[in-house]
Amino acid sequence: MRKIWFLGFGCFLWCNVLTGQQIYEVINTGTSTIWLLDAGNCTRTEVVSNISPDIDDFVEIPGGSFFMVNSPNSGQADFYSIDPASGATTLLLSFSIPSGSSPSRLLLVSPTEILWAVRGRFYMFDLTNNTLTLVATYPPTAFAWHLYTYNGQIYYSEESVISSFNQSIYTISLSPTFSRTFLATVPGNWLELGNIRDIAEACDQLYSGGSMQMLNYNLDNYTTSIQCSWPGGGTSIVPVAPVLAGTSGPACGCTTDAGTWNYNISTNSFVDVCAGGIINLPHSGDQVLNAGQNLSFALYALPFIGNHYYEYLTSPNLLYVYPSEQLNFLPGITEVNQLYLIIPIASDAPPGSFNLDDPCRDLQEPIYVRWLTPTVSFTEINPVTCGTGCRTLQLTFQGSAPYTLTYSVNPSVNGVLQTFTQTFTSSSGTIVACPPAGYEGTMEVKALSLTDSGGCTCN
Repeated sequence: MRKIWFLGFGCFLWCNVLTGQQIYEVINTGTSTIWLLDAGNCTRTEVVSNISPDIDDFVEIPGGSFFMVNSPNSGQADFYSIDPASGATTLLLSFSIPSGSSPSRLLLVSPTEILWAVRGRFYMFDLTNNTLTLVATYPPTAFAWHLYTYNGQIYYSEESVISSFNQSIYTISLSPTFSRTFLATVPGNWLELGNIRDIAEACDQLYSGGSMQMLNYNLDNYTTSIQCSWPGGGTSIVPVAPVLAGTSGPACGCTTDAGTWNYNISTNSFVDVCAGGIINLPHSGDQVLNAGQNLSFALYALPFIGNHYYEYLTSPNLLYVYPSEQLNFLPGITEVNQLYLIIPIASDAPPGSFNLDDPCRDLQEPIYVRWLTPTVSFTEINPVTCGTGCRTLQLTFQGSAPYTLTYSVNPSVNGVLQTFTQTFTSSSGTIVACPPAGYEGTMEVKALSLTDSGGCTCN
């Protein structure tokens, strides 16, 4: 019978300084670097540098070193050990990958065994003799994206290779024999899951890394929230791995969740409302708050001032903190036709404020908002100095299409001002303005009224 061991291997590396909300991540920039990410204080510390070749995935193993896999081509996987003192790699095994297998995921499942998932196939690598054993094969129709543990259970996710890119989530058991049980399908267009490509457990939380952010992943509703952010570097999708030592820390036991958007941010860039109106944010109301915590919505001007996300939160660009998802226009603070960023923040603070020192704080993905008055501008196409006859004008709109425009052309015809109403289905269009026969002089085209699809009107 195969037994599963997690986090019980003793203190082999970074003893006495680890906290339970830390994970490792790799940044590949020609050579690889292993970093230690701390979700408690939002710091990122370089652990091992100058690793070659690049790391496809990796794990920390007992004894203070790391184990990695690299695929130099589509038909081969090479397994190495990494010396944390020098970054030097030692080739342990080269293995022919079944056709089309990519990418790879690794998980340490005992002090001497590493589970390797690669597109429907699962192997066990034995660290005592550097051998690889096939333990299960499934139809190779998907990529392996996540392989991680949570509360002692192994989870595995794969992404369809067809256009839908749906994510299928499974639980895995190793004893008495290997088995895979379907858990859920997350749609491929789900913004939250689309942000991550690897997950690691830290204490009782799940995290993913990135060149600029550390995300907290909620397995209950398959959503993410921003835990930390820092200056970028390398690729945006990076492998992560759990830390063996350290089982406590200020972020452990946190259940705070800033909730989710009932909104498809990937297809809708921002929320508009007519100037002076109230913006009702499409928040789902599913936040989870502990005693003393509240959910507030911070309003920021663009562009941000700061080097990374958490500097943005305390930058001079912070304009106001709303106590609820209803945002009123703020004369003297907000302006019409300006784009603003809203960040939901759950923390130990009164409504209308936030506390970034709360270790259980939780942030949601930002959303853009705007108080809108539709506008139109006129530009003459191929202007001719002292020309005669009709002129063609290019119209450019701001707002939400379609637009209904009423405009006048002066001089008048037979004493009657020329007035026209026309609908435009996109953000641009053309009109032709003509003077009366025999007229010489200037001609004025003037917008009288403009209404967009949101019902916003400018007179």
